Amino acid sequence: MYEPYEYTNHRHNQGQYAYPGAIAEKYWDRAALEAYIQAANDFQRRHKILSNRILVGEFGCHRTQKGLSQYFADLIAIFTANN
Repeated sequence: MYEPYEYTNHRHNQGQYAYPGAIAEKYWDRAALEAYIQAANDFQRRHKILSNRILVGEFGCHRTQKGLSQYFADLIAIFTANN
């Protein structure tokens, strides 16, 4: 999970974006992250896949990005809420 990529990738961001905030013409916050992840949740429910069979293999962001702790807190909260 590296969305929004313009924020999480240091070469693209170069200090111009902060989370939460407008990133590449879209406002990203917890609600936007939840909406992005919803496709995986829909796939899981549609195919009756148990939550313990869904894996978030990795997620991340460059350590210098503004708002990184909030970005991680929001992602972890979303992952936890979806088991």
